[in-house]
Amino acid sequence: MPRARGAGVFSQRELILANSTVSANAATAGGGGLVFGAIDVATATFTLDSTIVFGNTAPGGGLAADLAATDGGLSVAGARNLIGAAGALTLPGDTLSADPQLQPLADNGGPTRTHALAAGSPAIDAGANPNSYPFDQRGEGHPRTAGAATDIGAFEVAADDTIFRNGFEAAATTFTYLYDDGDGDTNQGPPSTFDPDMLWGNYYLTEPGAEVITEISVAFGPTFPSLANGPVTFWLLDDPDADLDPRNATALTSVQATPDVFNDNYFTVQIPPTRVSGAFFVAASAKLQGGEDRPARVDTGASGDKSWFFYAPEIADVIDDLASAPFGTRNDNPQYVVLPGAFMIRATGIPAAR
Repeated sequence: MPRARGAGVFSQRELILANSTVSANAATAGGGGLVFGAIDVATATFTLDSTIVFGNTAPGGGLAADLAATDGGLSVAGARNLIGAAGALTLPGDTLSADPQLQPLADNGGPTRTHALAAGSPAIDAGANPNSYPFDQRGEGHPRTAGAATDIGAFEVAADDTIFRNGFEAAATTFTYLYDDGDGDTNQGPPSTFDPDMLWGNYYLTEPGAEVITEISVAFGPTFPSLANGPVTFWLLDDPDADLDPRNATALTSVQATPDVFNDNYFTVQIPPTRVSGAFFVAASAKLQGGEDRPARVDTGASGDKSWFFYAPEIADVIDDLASAPFGTRNDNPQYVVLPGAFMIRATGIPAAR
């Protein structure tokens, strides 16, 4: 839910924020990211070090969307920050303002979700670590400094996060995993007898030279989504035994987004570059209105023997053990599927580092 002001942080006292990321917050009355509301601005301090404040929203209220002060005239101390909309605030001279290319909030390891940095982000190697933190937000196993310098924000790009830190992977050959021909024939969803969380996706055997998955693309049916229960979650699951059955696969990463194209137009999301083993399952899930929402676009000209769908009250509760879902089957099962075919869900792979 959007807050009136300072949806990320609203502070009326001295504030020091270091090696942090504040993004994707929304406020209804201005200042979607950080708002400083001290009564005496002249004596208060607001220090940001190696922090990203970008991509917050505030449609009204007269305060800047990312960084603002209710009384104006505030000077921000610190260094090596990346700040978006800050109105008339005085920022440190080395502050960056370019798009940090934050990935959607996702499970990138550690106890909390984080915004990964895309390859080529201006935040990479542009920060500092004034407090000598050993790890980034994710904790042990994720060093705070992994390249020439610390990255700005809460997330540190490591060699296994982007294959090569300098963006060399952009020139790598890509491979598209797909079963459909781009021409869908029907749309599929749950029956009118219940309103489930539905997961639908395709099982792929991993191709040599395409072991790192970077994108998921999905075509959605035009009757979907109602979105009353939130956005779509895009999942990548790993299945080392390559048995063509995702029910024993485990989740590697997920991102959330709201699709805005339908029929045979693909909605693509980037995920943190993630290496898979012998096979993987790539899927989408959303809470649906039975008998109304039909999100799963199907190509009936392609076999449904590697396409699967599942129903559960909460897909996240069964994602690491899809065999425990109340219902799950292949999309060529004549008992449940009238028009069998392959789901129009694709994945993009690039070579793993050697």
